[in-house]
Amino acid sequence: KPFAVPVVTLGPGSQEEGETLDYMRMPEGMQTFSVPVLPEPEQLAGRTPVKDVLRAILGALATLATVNEAGASVRNPRIDLQDMDEDNRRLLGQILGEGEVSARIAGEGAGEVLIQESVFAGVWRVIDAGLGDDAIQDYIEVGAA
Repeated sequence: KPFAVPVVTLGPGSQEEGETLDYMRMPEGMQTFSVPVLPEPEQLAGRTPVKDVLRAILGALATLATVNEAGASVRNPRIDLQDMDEDNRRLLGQILGEGEVSARIAGEGAGEVLIQESVFAGVWRVIDAGLGDDAIQDYIEVGAA
């Protein structure tokens, strides 16, 4: 016996597709926070320059916190790394890690300034490669950028 109601097929593959779905690409190169790999206690033995710099950073952060609570303005403290040997600088860089922000400031016909945020808020590694003069300056700056 013939069926009185026409059969309509619905579902996947039953309809003619005119357009294909075009999804937005997802970000691929996302970087997430990772805790810096800290040295073993044995590696810190005899590393007085690194310990001194870390104490100076801690002192500068405490001073800035006190000054900021009082509402005063002060120049960001700098901790010079010029006299530190390369091994100690590398260890200090390992401890401070790399934050999300970095900058490169280049002058016309002059050197450049490289700035790298550490994983600690308000602690910046700065290498001034001759913008102000011909000498290369390497220091930690503590404070707002």
